[in-house]
Order: sequence, then structure tokens, then C-alpha cells
Amino acid sequence: MITSRFEVEATALQSDGKLVAAGFFVTDDDSSPFVVARFNPDGSLDASFNTDGMVATRVGTCDDQASGIAIQPDGKILVVGTSYNVGEGSGITVLRYLGDGHQDSTFGDLGIVRLGLSSGYDQGQVLSLAEDGTIVVVGESGLFPHQRIALILDGHGKIAEQPKPYPMPKSALLPTQPDYRVEVF
Repeated sequence: MITSRFEVEATALQSDGKLVAAGFFVTDDDSSPFVVARFNPDGSLDASFNTDGMVATRVGTCDDQASGIAIQPDGKILVVGTSYNVGEGSGITVLRYLGDGHQDSTFGDLGIVRLGLSSGYDQGQVLSLAEDGTIVVVGESGLFPHQRIALILDGHGKIAEQPKPYPMPKSALLPTQPDYRVEVF
């Protein structure tokens, strides 16, 4: 019997007071899909979100781990994290869901953008939205060892600017500036 628990890594508050949480299931069969859950203001799961309040999305062949979340002005939900494929390493992964919990087929490949920038370790960590709808993803990549990278995606999940190294400390990052500057706290 496979058992699991939901591990929350990031949360975002919608304008209607509902809380959206992103993370992953930790299972005893050594696999973990991305998980997004939406909670009503009273703390109960929102049954209007994927009919039971949660959605699990498998991207990699073994583990998927969400690490950041953002709510777009139109109510779509962006999640960033890392997906792992056995024998291939890891990739920066961005998923977009509609407000009802279904994957947004107009974003990337059926709601998923997975970028293996190097032959080894690539990790998506945080994301933010610029005023023009551009998505700023910050993470790490074997492409630039021991450095943070910033990746700019357009509103459809296509790379708008090639990844750039940002030699920053490993403190909390929050890319929020309209000109794509990255704030370090």
C-alpha cells in the first residue's frame, strides 16, 4: 500500500481570500508529483478547484518538487519547481493552472514548461510576474555552476530571454521589479 503526505513549499493568497498552496506529495514508493491545493477562508479544501480541492501533476520520471507560486491577475496559477528524470538529471519546471484547477493548455506543452538547461542539475526556485505579464523565474543551473540564474518567459511559456547568471548569495530571493531586477533579502 502506498501512503503519502502533502508537503507545502509555497503559498499565495487570492483576492477572494482563498489560499493556494504548492508543494509535493511525499510517498513511500520514492516518487512525488507536483501538488496544488486551494483552501477556503475557513480552512476547508475548495471543492470548486479540480472537484476535490487538489490537483497532482507528474512531470518527471521520479520526483517533482514545487518551490514557488504566483497568482496572475486573471486568476491563473503559476507554480515553479524542479522535476527529476532518472538518468537525465533535473529540469526547471513551470506549470500553469486555470482558476478551476485544470492545466492551462495555452501555456507551454499542455500547461507545462520543463527546461533542462544543462546535462545535470537545474532547479527552479521562485517566480514572479512583471507588469507586462512576463514571468521571471529564478533558480540554479549546471549551465552556470554555483550561480543563480534568471529566466524570462512570455505569457505562453516561451523563453523570452536566454538564461543569465546572477551571482547572488543563497538568501531568500523575490523577483518583483517591473524591469526584472531581482531583490535579495
